[in-house]
Amino acid sequence: MKVIDAFWEIRNSGLTTCEIFFEKGDLFSDYLVAGIEQKFKYSVVKIPSDNLTLLHKLEDFGYNYIETQFNICVATSEYDRLDKKWNRIIKNTGIEKANSLDDIEIILSNIQSGMFQCDRISLDNKLGKETSAKRYINWIKDLSEESGTEIYYLLKCRKKVGFFIIHDRLNNSLDSVMAGVFNEYQGQGLSVAIIYFYLKLAKARNARNVFTSFSSNNMPMLNSFTKTVSFKTLNVFYVLRKVIDSK
Repeated sequence: MKVIDAFWEIRNSGLTTCEIFFEKGDLFSDYLVAGIEQKFKYSVVKIPSDNLTLLHKLEDFGYNYIETQFNICVATSEYDRLDKKWNRIIKNTGIEKANSLDDIEIILSNIQSGMFQCDRISLDNKLGKETSAKRYINWIKDLSEESGTEIYYLLKCRKKVGFFIIHDRLNNSLDSVMAGVFNEYQGQGLSVAIIYFYLKLAKARNARNVFTSFSSNNMPMLNSFTKTVSFKTLNVFYVLRKVIDSK
């Protein structure tokens, strides 16, 4: 069992927060020994999908299920196999790199307006949309200062309609860290164009694979990947949370 002190979350929710990753063979007793509830006020756990016994024990202990997370890998070669039926969406699209904190203001403004409504924090009645927006905004600001991280706008007919963030990874691979289509352009299938362009970028730098994750709460993204490319599911985690001493 791995426990991460997510100290950066205090600025978002005001709660001392930890993230707990259970591995194969870990037991509920490992959680009790760790003394989590004496150290933190908000705890998020990720459990491998084949450990329902642990999930139910944590539910009995006050944890609530909040999402299933899928970690996937897409081969860069999928870029060359994208079906021509997507040309109608990809047509007249492009990307533009954001080079400074000032450049990402449009992204931050859209997030502040409630762009990520499927986010588990946004859906959590103990935290909500305001905390979710603050969390994403601070996260993106941090990412903009990290070496190896690149932020791109998605363009449609030269208008900024969305964004995505990638990060260089070892072994000739890329991480797709975050992506989204701006509020007024959602429902037009533009997430397909986002997938297209980060695969194109991966191919240009000779990366073999792109890694990303998405939530079961985010049906549009799940549908986009399923319809657009072949991918390998690496891990599936049940995600639960508990607000401690929240009376």
